Amino acid sequence: MHTREAGNEFRHGVPSPLHIKQREIEASLADRLIVPARLSNPVKLVSEVWEYLTGKESASYQFKGALESRSGQLSIRVAPANVGRALRFMDTLIKLIQLRGHNVEVNSDKTYAMINGQKMEICFKERLKKVVVPTTFWSHTEFHPAGLLFQNGGLLWKRMDDGKLMVEDQLSKLFATLELSAENQKIRHQEQEKDVGSGKS
Repeated sequence: MHTREAGNEFRHGVPSPLHIKQREIEASLADRLIVPARLSNPVKLVSEVWEYLTGKESASYQFKGALESRSGQLSIRVAPANVGRALRFMDTLIKLIQLRGHNVEVNSDKTYAMINGQKMEICFKERLKKVVVPTTFWSHTEFHPAGLLFQNGGLLWKRMDDGKLMVEDQLSKLFATLELSAENQKIRHQEQEKDVGSGKS
């Protein structure tokens, strides 16, 4: 199911660019926007990170109670209970990106959607809550998974949180944000190149 949230769809009675892009994506991709209940025929990047996250070495040293992918893998950090959900979401997103003629690349600890020659950083991570742990002589701070998931993407790091809608039901909005961000970034780069070519600072 892909459901649009109210708000930010119209400006002065005119559909916003995001709303237009989102409707176009929903019309062209239809059932491909549905995140399945089970992981099926995952892409290679998802298969690789699945093997790692379900192993014994994926426990995060920095965030207690979280599993975290390693360098060179899709950027994921979630509680063990949400590993399957994160993998299904990322697999669906990557397949959508490829269907639109784009690609996904992993560079060290960053994951990018490569859209029209532009790099859009994406990740799937669970929110963290700060917990102060008292000890005999002093206290220390730990960060624990808070149960809310979000997917970042796009030039302005649009964050899709679990709320009235689950992140799975905001996939069309996230994807529209990625494509719009890439278009805007490409235009800015072209304008900057023109300014440099014309001697403007």
